[in-house]
Amino acid sequence: MIDHLEALRDRIGTLPGISAHIGQVPNNTPFPYVSLSAPGHDSPGDAPVCGPGGWLSADVRVMVTDDVESNTYRTLAAIRDLLTPGLRPTRLEVPGRHVEVTWV
Repeated sequence: MIDHLEALRDRIGTLPGISAHIGQVPNNTPFPYVSLSAPGHDSPGDAPVCGPGGWLSADVRVMVTDDVESNTYRTLAAIRDLLTPGLRPTRLEVPGRHVEVTWV
């Protein structure tokens, strides 16, 4: 799962002026920044169980912090447009895996 989060972080990091992180964000990180989390992704006792055919579905939370509230929503819209243009599922490059991102 960490490979998926790293791929999302790297893609979001291509947006100008936005830094993306997995989990905690370092102190004094300039605004705006994004923190990604996937509940249970780093719990050793919670290994993912794939369904038939090897499918795995996971929710990833995208949290944006900015110093102006309305900018938070603009940044979320930019991330949504980047990851799922037109709200269509898009391919995410993760070595050795077929990954699609769907905004829900």
